Amino acid sequence: MAEYTDHHRQTRAVQGRRMDAMRLESIWMGKAACMKRQALTAILGESQLRLVA
Repeated sequence: MAEYTDHHRQTRAVQGRRMDAMRLESIWMGKAACMKRQALTAILGESQLRLVA
């Protein structure tokens, strides 16, 4: 999932914003980060493991 969201997923262009900055924002705090959190939650749920912080 990380490979796809960080390297292959398309990012929409917004006028006045740099594409690389928008991609990084998505990876750290946006849709890509959300997708990776959801994948981790699903994997942990299926594996019956607990993530200890």
